[in-house]
Amino acid sequence: MDNKLHDLFKNIYDHSDQTDMVRVLEEIETNIFNKNINIDDYLQNKIPQVLGKDLKAYITAQKINIFDAISLSKFITDIKKELMSLPKLDLYLSFDLSRDAINMIGQWLNENMSSKVILRTHKNSDLLGGAVVEFNGLRRDYSLNLMLKEKFNESYGGIING
Repeated sequence: MDNKLHDLFKNIYDHSDQTDMVRVLEEIETNIFNKNINIDDYLQNKIPQVLGKDLKAYITAQKINIFDAISLSKFITDIKKELMSLPKLDLYLSFDLSRDAINMIGQWLNENMSSKVILRTHKNSDLLGGAVVEFNGLRRDYSLNLMLKEKFNESYGGIING
């Protein structure tokens, strides 16, 4: 992914953000062919300010003619494909994360992962504490459940397995 596209996606941390951006891109795509809509004005006033500014900067950097509906539509389709192809990191917790916590984790992922990652959080009330993380087919269990199970097996495994 090029740096400008990475900048466009920098504030997209989780699946909800990803879905919101796709919705905005589809909204723009729908309005591209409406001759009464000024796309430049639309980017500034009809979509979330930060996203509109970032999207306009990316369109300008890519030298896309915003008045050419066909090339702009193809460009937006390409952005959506790239956005939807980002790798997902699944985080299972015993509670729901606040928006601030999601943003903090998303920023940490941006700074510490080699590529952009979309965080998907899942509430699992069976977990007592800790977390389970899945990424690229790997699953790591950092839950209290696993620790208690290992401790129990260590202490009483011979009786049960014996």
